[in-house]
Amino acid sequence: MPDYKPMQARRFKPLRDKADTSPRVARILGIPAQDLMDALALACCNGCAVLFSPTSDGGAISVTVYLGDERLRDYAASAEEFAACLVAVRDASEAHGMRGTGTPQKVAQQAP
Repeated sequence: MPDYKPMQARRFKPLRDKADTSPRVARILGIPAQDLMDALALACCNGCAVLFSPTSDGGAISVTVYLGDERLRDYAASAEEFAACLVAVRDASEAHGMRGTGTPQKVAQQAP
């Protein structure tokens, strides 16, 4: 595969999977899309960043929340654990917003 060169000073190469992890990752992400969107919207409104990444073995997803200089990380190996991580993302971002470091806004909750 050819190298991707957006700038001459850097060379980016695509990451190659050690194993086909897509079925496991898809099962972990098996939650309602609205739950994910609500958690991310709340985090952004409160000045936080969220990073989702599969682990190197593909057996879990790393969820990292950046709150200014602070970083919180958790791992989810199932849809239930991923849903719990999203609750933690919401809680951490709301707490961050209450400290006055973001622009707190309520995300509208929709009934299932």
